[in-house]
Amino acid sequence: MKNFEGKTAVVTGAASGIGFGLAEKFAQEKMQVVLADVEEEALDKAVEQLRQYQHG
Repeated sequence: MKNFEGKTAVVTGAASGIGFGLAEKFAQEKMQVVLADVEEEALDKAVEQLRQYQHG
């Protein structure tokens, strides 16, 4: 796979489903991920789940 480390991805519908799956994969690849979703509570939960992939 191409190296995407340090790149930025904007993911809409990121709180669940395919959007969350993409956001998670991007985070695992050490990308900066910008999440957007209309469901604020679900989005907050998604952010918390993705924090485990945070890098310095």
